[in-house]
Amino acid sequence: MGVSPGKPELELRAEGGRYILMLGEIDAKGDHNVRTFYDPRPTGGDCIGGEFFGDSNIVEDFDLVLRAFCEFAETGNVSHDLMG
Repeated sequence: MGVSPGKPELELRAEGGRYILMLGEIDAKGDHNVRTFYDPRPTGGDCIGGEFFGDSNIVEDFDLVLRAFCEFAETGNVSHDLMG
């Protein structure tokens, strides 16, 4: 008997005008997957909320964060086009 997928959960961490947006999902196999924004160009990283994140996952454009939350509120998910 398989585990049924759960509802996605959207989490935001913010500090100093920099944002980490994470979407947690349980897939059909019962594995927990986390999607974030991803920009392959930046290198390095920084701490947000006391946890280290790579610069490729840190967003400074609040409009992008707002778009993700609006999409999540409307659909219960965030498209793979917006979050990897």
